[in-house]
Amino acid sequence: MRVNLHVGMHFSRTSRLVRAVRLNEKNFSRYGVKAPPVKGYRTLIKEELARLDGLPPTRDEARALVHSICEESEPRSLVLIEEEWSGAINDAFKDEMLYASIGTNVRQVVELFQTEDVHLSLALVNPATYIAGVLGVERVVGQAKWFVRNVDPEKISWRATIVRLLAEVPDVPITLWAEEDAPLVWARAVRRIADLPDDTPIRATYLALREVLTPEGFDRLRTYLAKFPPKTPAARERVIIAFLNKYDAAPVYGPEGGIEGWDAAALDTITERYEADIAALATHPRITVIQPHLATES
Repeated sequence: MRVNLHVGMHFSRTSRLVRAVRLNEKNFSRYGVKAPPVKGYRTLIKEELARLDGLPPTRDEARALVHSICEESEPRSLVLIEEEWSGAINDAFKDEMLYASIGTNVRQVVELFQTEDVHLSLALVNPATYIAGVLGVERVVGQAKWFVRNVDPEKISWRATIVRLLAEVPDVPITLWAEEDAPLVWARAVRRIADLPDDTPIRATYLALREVLTPEGFDRLRTYLAKFPPKTPAARERVIIAFLNKYDAAPVYGPEGGIEGWDAAALDTITERYEADIAALATHPRITVIQPHLATES
């Protein structure tokens, strides 16, 4: 059985993915994909990790956990989602990098499914947007402010984080996408984690677009696409971008109002590094980066 573990990151709209999977629960079941309610399996996995205390489970223990999650069924594919598997948000800034412990944390979860075909997925977000989000979490404000004061913006990198992850789970394929691209790649991302072909009918394909378009813009886009169906995926993306440019809601991405301690040049540096990280990760043989078709057109 294929098991897709979606492991983060914080502030990359994981709740939207949970909602999309929930809305597709019956639809997925037709294709042998099980997406159980998150509360049940998150509790089971948390308790099992605590019981093992860093040790790997036996194969029998691993099979028992899978059996408990699947509840007697035998699906072809299992979808599980929890951003905390990458690490708690209060541990995000150790060693002057983002999620220094991600490799160990995720490996321990992967080991719970050692009897299955494990795949990982995660959504990244501009580190400036991420840190702006953390600054809004009272219990970790101090750590985030320390990070801003002491870490050179040129050294802030998701690539370093993913390299640590790759080192700890060397045989596990990884799929990732940039949250900023979600309005263009959302349906493909949902299908990918469920191990479904790109032409499989699913629900909730417009969830990401609903968040960034005004209600009027969203309705007009749906009407336009129905009346003038684009002939290619790239053409569809051009239409969506045109509507985003005209009907974009209040800014969703980026640190609105800036981040104290970083000027505009620092934020530009972080964004440029982020874009370079995505491009570099897309060349790794074990990583699939879901990008807009326009970004990959020759």
